[in-house]
Formats: sequence, C-alpha cells, structure tokens
Amino acid sequence: MSLIQYFPIQVTDSYRIVRKGDFVPHLPGVVFGYEYNGKEVYYYEPGMDSNGASGFRMCERKDIKK
Repeated sequence: MSLIQYFPIQVTDSYRIVRKGDFVPHLPGVVFGYEYNGKEVYYYEPGMDSNGASGFRMCERKDIKK
C-alpha cells in the first residue's frame, strides 16, 4: 500500500490552529482546499475557559461538512 493510499486511513481527525483575530475561522475550510473534519483548535490567552491550562480548546464547526 502506498503512502497516498495509507494516509487517509491513519488520519481520521485533523485539526487547525486558530488564533485570536484570525479571519480564516469565518470561512469554510473547503475554500482553502483543506478539510479538517469540522474541528479546529482555538487558541486564546491563558486563563480562559479551556481544556487544561494551555489556553487551547476544541471548537466544533457546524458549517463544515464532515
């Protein structure tokens, strides 16, 4: 099996880092030719309500086709 055939099997979920002020989250990932299964990692200042103390949290994108 080639890498190109194997890659979609191994990568079931992919993520994109989004930072405060980033305009990209307002546009579907399809526009940029990148599907990330409706999930992105949103970064904000430490201390915000997030998963852990890293300042990162998972955000579901409802406008992206999974």
